[in-house]
Amino acid sequence: MREFVLIDLYTQMPGLPRFMREWSRDDMLNWLRLYGEVTESNRNHLLSPPDMFADTYHCRSWCGTQCGFVLREHGEMFVPGTRIRAWEATEPV
Repeated sequence: MREFVLIDLYTQMPGLPRFMREWSRDDMLNWLRLYGEVTESNRNHLLSPPDMFADTYHCRSWCGTQCGFVLREHGEMFVPGTRIRAWEATEPV
């Protein structure tokens, strides 16, 4: 892979290389941790349904931008509440 710097997950997520889609969730989270701080969202909020925050994470890049995202075990990755999805640019039509 070419040199990479995570600046803004909102704009860079769709351009992630397609082969990364095959990585396990733990591998993907560990890779993201090379470029910033990644934490799980709070799943224990009393007013939320139990699965509302399932598979939801927060990333703060080393340059300071922040983004919440969902990363499912089967490889789906997206920013909730938007149309931003990983690997969107490389998916067949």
